[in-house]
Amino acid sequence: MNKFAYWASNSPAGPWTILPDISPDDLAAAKSIKVLFTGDLNRKIVTNPFYFKQEKDFLRCTIARISFSTTLVPKG
Repeated sequence: MNKFAYWASNSPAGPWTILPDISPDDLAAAKSIKVLFTGDLNRKIVTNPFYFKQEKDFLRCTIARISFSTTLVPKG
């Protein structure tokens, strides 16, 4: 799940921030909520059910979910 490191920025010329590693519990919690991204990586996410992480953690979980769902594995 944490095989690759991902970086995020609001603009190509702006500062880049490495996204944190996630755990399976983080992935399960992020799957149960729906939130719009604001671009502020340090924003606390307030939802129901509760999600006690920041937007950078939610972004990393979303990237992991997309990556896992688009991986092709050849048969055999």
